[in-house]
Amino acid sequence: MRERAVEEGQPCLVVFQDFKRAFETVDRGLLLQKLKNWYGIDGNLFDWLESFLSDRYQKVRYNKCVSDTLLIDDGVPQGSKLGPLLFLLCINDLPEVLVECSIHLFADDAILYIRGETSDEVVNIVNQELINVWEWLKKNKLCLEVKKTICIVFGKRS
Repeated sequence: MRERAVEEGQPCLVVFQDFKRAFETVDRGLLLQKLKNWYGIDGNLFDWLESFLSDRYQKVRYNKCVSDTLLIDDGVPQGSKLGPLLFLLCINDLPEVLVECSIHLFADDAILYIRGETSDEVVNIVNQELINVWEWLKKNKLCLEVKKTICIVFGKRS
């Protein structure tokens, strides 16, 4: 899409986004709801996943100092092979809220691609799509790392 836009002289805007503290902030209740309703996971597998996400504790060790053990209510277990997959399953419905742009999801990053006939059109489209992303983020209790969000425009100015 973006290659054709530039070749055809159309402006193409790309927005690089990074989810803030992605694996730590996943709402487990929402994730379990998506696993059941969006992906159709139920029965023993659902029970196992619910158990896997429940009653997780952590402590921090630095040199010879060890923190108290605390119950962790949010997030997917880090350091497990399943953690990144569960996060992707959590955000996999983000493309459903986008109307006029394409998106690629990879780990805790999202890349939006918008093309249009003019620069003004592309800016209008990206503004609306970013509102859609913002609403989805609020609904899913996630945040973007604003300092890591970058926007690049390819093509001729109009």
